[in-house]
Amino acid sequence: MIKPKQAALLSRRIGKLSLGFHAHRRYLERYGVPKALNELPDHRLIGFDRQLAYIRDILKERPDLVGIAFDFRADSNLVQLAAIRAGLGIGMCQHAIAAREPDLVEVLPGTLDIALETFVVMHENLKTVPRFRATFDALAAGIDAWIRFPRILAAPAAESGITL
Repeated sequence: MIKPKQAALLSRRIGKLSLGFHAHRRYLERYGVPKALNELPDHRLIGFDRQLAYIRDILKERPDLVGIAFDFRADSNLVQLAAIRAGLGIGMCQHAIAAREPDLVEVLPGTLDIALETFVVMHENLKTVPRFRATFDALAAGIDAWIRFPRILAAPAAESGITL
């Protein structure tokens, strides 16, 4: 999620993974839907425990997110996604993942507006080794296809059958 800076690396920039705030519809039915960013502290929030390099980059672009206090913290994006799917609160999720899951609803659509640069990287000495080259090319093609998956904007909660 960060452009490689080391020499002797072969890298391919794939594109950007867009993120949004998402919650399971059960959570929103129970606790309501925030109408503005300043209402997020009134909700259970899911997020990171430590500021990894890509998170520091996000916070430089979005200083308004620096003070968000998370109720459920994990450095694993998979654990955060599992918590969102379980209805524990509102968290950041890739639009491409949420678009494939009808029970995940985007909260405050367009408010987060973050996209993570994505690269596939390997050491330049491996580019002529067939199995490494095949893996590199397959990863690049697969991630590229994932990113290009058309973003399906989640309907606002009121239009998604969530009653408050």
